Amino acid sequence: RMDEEASLYGEKQLLDMSELVMDAVTCFAPMAMKDGRKMELDIPERAQMMGNEELLRRMLSVLCDNAIRHAEGEGDIALALAVKPKAIVLRVKNPWPAAKDSTVYTKMFDRFYRADPARSKDGVHNGFGVGLSIAQKAAQWHGGSVEAAPDGQNGICFTVTLRRK
Repeated sequence: RMDEEASLYGEKQLLDMSELVMDAVTCFAPMAMKDGRKMELDIPERAQMMGNEELLRRMLSVLCDNAIRHAEGEGDIALALAVKPKAIVLRVKNPWPAAKDSTVYTKMFDRFYRADPARSKDGVHNGFGVGLSIAQKAAQWHGGSVEAAPDGQNGICFTVTLRRK
């Protein structure tokens, strides 16, 4: 559906990505606290870029929700934002044992893909498996990308790169 709606998102406007990330964390922090986790932040002030607010909020919501719902083991959720000359880079990390099959890190962006039961709490799948696909499409609309990779032995890191102009 996002592919079909891409033309409806209109022109990009000047946005403060720091503010959008803080808004997302404010919404999701209570959910993380229920699971006994904190949301750690490393967010500079005024990380400005040209973008579509609705798409970026949707992407941030997917990434925060995903990090909290699928966190497994000890540890907190960490979000870090970095401003580069031509891009803004967001990293979202959560505890999750590294997948033995490295193809999981690319497949998880496929629509309706379900990783093994270890990717969901108690082996129960919540949702439809489209969230990360939506996040990827939103990043691509902004001339960027989303990648997933192991973060040590007990974590996963989603790296979002967005073109600033």
